[in-house]
Amino acid sequence: MFKIRINFRVAIALAKREFLKYIRNKSRIITSMFQSLMFLGIFGMVGNVSLISAGLISQAILFSGIFAGFSIIQDKMLGFHKEIMVAPITRTTITLGKALGGTIIASIQGIILLSLTSLLGVFGYDLILLLRILAALPAILLISFMVVSLGNLLSVKMNDFHKMQFIMTFLVMPMFLSSGAIIDFVGTPFYNFTLINPMTYAVDTMRWIMLYGTPALSVGLPIIIDILIIFGLSICFNLLAALIFRKTEAV
Repeated sequence: MFKIRINFRVAIALAKREFLKYIRNKSRIITSMFQSLMFLGIFGMVGNVSLISAGLISQAILFSGIFAGFSIIQDKMLGFHKEIMVAPITRTTITLGKALGGTIIASIQGIILLSLTSLLGVFGYDLILLLRILAALPAILLISFMVVSLGNLLSVKMNDFHKMQFIMTFLVMPMFLSSGAIIDFVGTPFYNFTLINPMTYAVDTMRWIMLYGTPALSVGLPIIIDILIIFGLSICFNLLAALIFRKTEAV
């Protein structure tokens, strides 16, 4: 029977390690932000810049969060993964620690882009802009947790970067493009892909918060439903990753 046992002290230590690796890699921070701003500059000229900006915040989280899966592969190649796998800690603790560390990193990327677009006046200047930004922060954390959990799930059985690069090429970009962040797929054959894409609900959530309750064109669910879906997927991804760990390399 699969029991959930978590050593939060160890999980926090693993999360801290992921964060320290991130802040030492300045090029990763700059590259991710440049990519988001490039998308904003290109697509903002041909569409509603505020709608696109809300979607691009989720996009920044997606690219940074999925990248967290590379950390697991790197640990396998360097031998650190083997060390923690033989330690007397549960697989759930390991996956949670990795997820928390990645969540902090992806959240930082989302918050930086949120700050930049807000300063540029993309969401307007009004008395409740600060309240909308504050409301967006927990949403960014939750979206980051979901994306990082998915990245960890995809990487738990991988042993080299080439497979993860394949995932980045054939999964991440389609997830972003079919999320409704840039293109509205309502009434097209691709609309069903929008509904099964976890990032659709992330984009929808950010637009509800930052655009005065204006839902994503592709879905338009109540924000509480979006949040419940994101939370449920986060838990499922983490439990599946822990289960795969347990079956392949049990303590």
